[in-house]
Amino acid sequence: ESVAQSTEGSLWDADRVNMKLWTWNSGKEDLWTEAAKLDESGADILVTCQTEGRVPINDFMNSQRWIRIAHAEHWGVAGGGRNAQILTAYLRRPTDGSQIIAEPSVAHVRMTSWTKESGPVGEVRQTAKHSETEEVVLTARVQVHATDMKGKGGVSVALMWPARELPEHRVDVLCAHLDSESNEARHAGLVDMMIDMKTLSSKERNDIKKEVLDATGKLYRACALWDAKHEYCAGSAAAVTTDPGPDAVIILGDLNFRLASEGLLSFDEKLLLSQSGRLYLRNNDRLWAPGKYADRLVRGPALSNGFGFGFECNSPFEDYLPTYKRIGNQSCTVLAEALKSCGRWGQPRCGNTELLLAKDCYRKKKGSGDDKDGSSPDGTETPTWATKKDDLQLGWLDRVCFRTVSRGDSPSPVQIKLEEDEGWESWPGKKDKVGGSDHMPVAFKLALTYARCSCNDVPLNTRLLKCNTERLNKRSNGRSDHWMTQGTHDILTTSLDHRIVDRKRPRTYELSQQVPTMCGIDGKLRVKFAPHLPSVPVSRVEVRRYCDPTDPVNTCPDCLFGIHVPGLPFGGNSIRAGVDIDGVLREGTDVQPAVEGERLTVACPNGVVLGNDNLQCGPDGKFVRTHGEILTPMCIRKCPLDPSDDNVKISELQLVARHLFDGPYQESLSRLSASGAIYQGGYAKFECRHGCGLVGSPTLSCGEAGMTPPQTKVTCACAATVVVNHVSLSKELSHAHDVAYIKLQILNGPFTSQDELQDARANKPIQVKFKPKEVEVSPVTLAVKDMLRNAEVHVTVC
Repeated sequence: ESVAQSTEGSLWDADRVNMKLWTWNSGKEDLWTEAAKLDESGADILVTCQTEGRVPINDFMNSQRWIRIAHAEHWGVAGGGRNAQILTAYLRRPTDGSQIIAEPSVAHVRMTSWTKESGPVGEVRQTAKHSETEEVVLTARVQVHATDMKGKGGVSVALMWPARELPEHRVDVLCAHLDSESNEARHAGLVDMMIDMKTLSSKERNDIKKEVLDATGKLYRACALWDAKHEYCAGSAAAVTTDPGPDAVIILGDLNFRLASEGLLSFDEKLLLSQSGRLYLRNNDRLWAPGKYADRLVRGPALSNGFGFGFECNSPFEDYLPTYKRIGNQSCTVLAEALKSCGRWGQPRCGNTELLLAKDCYRKKKGSGDDKDGSSPDGTETPTWATKKDDLQLGWLDRVCFRTVSRGDSPSPVQIKLEEDEGWESWPGKKDKVGGSDHMPVAFKLALTYARCSCNDVPLNTRLLKCNTERLNKRSNGRSDHWMTQGTHDILTTSLDHRIVDRKRPRTYELSQQVPTMCGIDGKLRVKFAPHLPSVPVSRVEVRRYCDPTDPVNTCPDCLFGIHVPGLPFGGNSIRAGVDIDGVLREGTDVQPAVEGERLTVACPNGVVLGNDNLQCGPDGKFVRTHGEILTPMCIRKCPLDPSDDNVKISELQLVARHLFDGPYQESLSRLSASGAIYQGGYAKFECRHGCGLVGSPTLSCGEAGMTPPQTKVTCACAATVVVNHVSLSKELSHAHDVAYIKLQILNGPFTSQDELQDARANKPIQVKFKPKEVEVSPVTLAVKDMLRNAEVHVTVC
């Protein structure tokens, strides 16, 4: 155990952790200079990654300043000779008087091919000054990954922060030395190591590997590794693992991605000496995502982006020279010093002196063919750069790549930002047999930021339901504040007589007293008013007084109410309403509530509105008419009439129920039109002109369910046709044998005496005679006109 006590500052800020990363492919055994330079870092966490290393830099670090919390070594013969990937993670000693106890996680694998090993979980515990309470502030677990028989692979550490000052989260850092011979082997090794980091289950590892790589070992479905839960990776068996996995992944080391050789075989070394020249070389870099040669490590995970792993890598092209392949001795060191005053934006161009230094530090070969060490064999052809298959033996091979990982629907609680990218250009090249290397040391500073939202950053008259139960976070200004971490969901609520609205968007959502809220990645609260709408900043939220149109008694106590037609109260199913927000009127099938400033337009699809059909929600939660006095709207049924016959006339009419005229709706009733309709409680009686006959009911009434009887068209019949098809004598008829004929007459009655009847017969009415023996007769047609109202049919036996 390592115990430290100090007096100046805390472990990290309340909303970020500064992480320093350093990597170098070198077998240098005296690392005092490198350790001293790293000791100057003001980072909270320091992670060193040595590839082809022989001596851990930990042997040279300042233990008074840095506490080792994790260490792992993977030994092999990568690059020739016995060497290792070595990762060490450190915590900067606190200076606030607290005591730190660290039990580091340590693992070693020595010269064993295809081996995996996990170290124990190490804890970092802190006891605050003047306190006896010990808290776990950080845990670490290392793994060793062997991906081939030569020693390529890596070592990783999973750093886990429990929920304390920071949200609970895990960040995995992989120190890797990837294969240099083929892209497929590079991908396979990287996949193998990342799967180890994702889960410790052997079965789950195999399942994920079968999805990510095809049967030949080539990269197939990269999204199944870190993006299995996304819709573009639907159906992935890797979506659920027993180990929740990291919230962020960082990869650094000798990643062996060289510049693509196409178009660059003989480029002039002058390009190396200017920022613009190196930006030109960037186009052939395989870890520059927008480039033509971008590897799937940096492509997006969706199909449109090439089914990649979605990592972001540093872009060092403007900042420093290629990290590989540095052949020269002190020429590399002198060149670094010279480039401080030339070649950068706003500086003069570098001259011939710098060009000669660049040619010695990064050497071309003469003639054709591969030349791995960049020497100059005899030949008369134009010098070209050494190649390795389709790549140059040149590029920024020593890199850092990173990404966050979402767990389900929640975004990662941590965001990563690259703040510093430093190439140690003054270190000598390969020809310096003591302290040199054909790789340049590089260091990076990453900011791990944790968005958190204050529970107090909500509009007036609102509060968050759960946020105030979170632990108190002591801000740097000494103010105590409740907070919720990025990705945390909550409910923003207000009082019963208010509703929450978006003050910038016309309302296309239901009013609610509560809306879902989430802490965004920018540390700002966002609310979502409806599933079909995007979330908006809480700064757009406004609380307005609520008016409920379905409860006029409570929301409008001064309104006139209580007079209504039974079965059709205001707010019933027969009401249509639209809410007018910011000048936009929408209609719905149900009555909609409103908030202050909104207008409510009431209409009845099968009736008319008595009272005010245009109301506005006032600041006191009561509806007010946009002009005039308040009168509670009421729906009454409208029953259309369609006489459609000039011979029909209304003999008696009551437009609407009489008792309504005794209430406050007299003015509204006076505006009702009697043309073509009657209204609930009213009726109409009809008769025909010109002696015509009424067809149907002579009286129609309008009720709750509509017209009674259920008809709307009233007609008159002014002519008819009588057809006689059959004539027979009853057997009971006496003296049947004396019947001479049977006479049928149609007379215009009614008759009050026999004299009137005889006169009518004498006026030769419509008639027909039948002989008594002609029981079955041919059809006889009689036309009757202008007397249908009182027509009578008379049969006489003669």
